[in-house]
Amino acid sequence: MNIAKTLSLVAVSAAAVTLTNVASASAASLDFDISGTDSWGVLGDPDNTILTLDLAEALGLGSGSAVNLLGVEWDLTLQILDNTFFSQADVLITDTSNNIIFDLDPSRGKGSGVRAFADSETLGAPVLLTDGLLKVEFYEFLDTVPDRADATYLSPSTLTFEAESAEPETVPEPAMLLGLTLIGGELCRRKR
Repeated sequence: MNIAKTLSLVAVSAAAVTLTNVASASAASLDFDISGTDSWGVLGDPDNTILTLDLAEALGLGSGSAVNLLGVEWDLTLQILDNTFFSQADVLITDTSNNIIFDLDPSRGKGSGVRAFADSETLGAPVLLTDGLLKVEFYEFLDTVPDRADATYLSPSTLTFEAESAEPETVPEPAMLLGLTLIGGELCRRKR
């Protein structure tokens, strides 16, 4: 695993310098069961299901911790209801500021009924989620039947996110440790 390291000055004390390890934790796959979720209308329709997924909490970091999102997998069983098509069911994944991360069109096909779809996508670069949260909206590209669900995700249906902690891990800079050791040694010598 590549670990990005950055030197940064931190105002802990007048002479403190720290080494910050930005990507310290190993990546984990986080599964979210979306079985029973419906999509109703076009993007932004108030009837659409919108889930907020706490990746930080799922990683055991505590809610609100920063997370790097690395990829997404889907294993979906999609039921298309009357007068609509598989190609109309979409899933939009954004951060909490509504920046689009991924727009998932699981089927890319015509027809209706029940089908299973599975695939994955590795993101080109890690996406920093400063609050560790993702928003997922289930919507229809075209709302063919207003005021009723056009599609439902049957069991088993899961979204899996590859993620890692983005919380900095502070490691004391060696020169600072040496300086503190020398000062401590000098104080001990003077006491004798």
